[in-house]
Amino acid sequence: GEMRRDEVCHTSRASLMSKAFEAQFQRSGPASPRPERESAPVDAASALKRFTEGGEKADTMSGKEMYAIVDMLKREHGAEAAALEASLLKVKRQLDKKIMLLDWVGEHVSPAAAVEKPRRASLADCTNTAPPAAEAAAPLATAADAIKRQQASRSSATQEAAPAAAKPPAEDGRIARMAALFVEGKDALSMTGGEMFEVIGWLKRLGHAEVEDSLIRVRLQGDKKTQLVSYLKRNWATLPTAAAEPAAEAGALPGQLIAAMREACRAAFLRCGTRLLEPVYRCEVQCDQEILGRMYAVLRKRRGEILAEDLREGTDLFLISASLPVVESFGFANDLRKNTSGAAHPQLVFSHYEALPQDPLFVVATEEEQEALDDGDLPTINLARKLMDGVRRRKGLRVEDKVVASATKQRTMSRKR
Repeated sequence: GEMRRDEVCHTSRASLMSKAFEAQFQRSGPASPRPERESAPVDAASALKRFTEGGEKADTMSGKEMYAIVDMLKREHGAEAAALEASLLKVKRQLDKKIMLLDWVGEHVSPAAAVEKPRRASLADCTNTAPPAAEAAAPLATAADAIKRQQASRSSATQEAAPAAAKPPAEDGRIARMAALFVEGKDALSMTGGEMFEVIGWLKRLGHAEVEDSLIRVRLQGDKKTQLVSYLKRNWATLPTAAAEPAAEAGALPGQLIAAMREACRAAFLRCGTRLLEPVYRCEVQCDQEILGRMYAVLRKRRGEILAEDLREGTDLFLISASLPVVESFGFANDLRKNTSGAAHPQLVFSHYEALPQDPLFVVATEEEQEALDDGDLPTINLARKLMDGVRRRKGLRVEDKVVASATKQRTMSRKR
């Protein structure tokens, strides 16, 4: 009886689980397809008219309008529009594609042709009283007037630009001399933004307006300067050089004066004898009489000089004042405590700069100097040169150091046992 009851319970549980799986399977079945969104069709002709005649900017053009205009141009112009589409695919930025598209339309399509063509009247349009041709006549007349106004403005601008190019302003001479420096080899990246725009304006007055159009599409400022200098080098022979002739009358340029003054100052400093100024600390130490000798030994080892030694009244403590070079002060406190068993504690305060007596660039050049060096009249170790070489090594600069000090005293790596 118990086994029969267990079988019934197991069967009921299995049926419940199968029903739950079926319900879950029905819920997770393939869903009904979602209805696709119907996008409104784009009128390419009216969109093109809005950007060519309406004065709207290219950045307001949507992607659908751009592709619709390209499709319309492919149907009307064939291979030329197909080449335009291929060139648009190579451009990365969307805004550059729109600008290129509008430039192509302005060069290859007249405003009258860009206007929407009148369509044939259908049965649904028979109720209209005005024929379609009459409706399209007004836009055609407006487009024709726009073409005439544009041609008139271009001719007037050309007439105004001609005397300006024939008679350049007084600033053109200075700009031409500045441009000549970059053509001769000056670094293009040293050009400031104001100088770049001055050169562009000068080229535009001379009839080279295409340089501004090519630089507009360049994003980085350094690339603009490099392309501008390369354009100047390519077309320098065709530019009028009369503006650059007054450079001889104006005298030396500021850059030449600065370079000459720098070289003159350097030669004067090297001729009068070079000296190094090293910073010096004022050191004050308070200690008793028993450790004075050990403290003096630490100071002498680090090129310190005793300035004053005072005994405090009523005590056996001495207050020592000394000068210590900053370069020798690293580790001085630990060394002093170690030698005095922690009984002396220094206090360091910046005091002044002191000139070293040796010349860091001194080289033995005469026999008298060599004899003085051998006799001991000259120091064997040039301290100024040693300090200068240490600074140059820390900064990663080149140091003139002897790799082999004495060629006759070389030692092999192996030892004879």
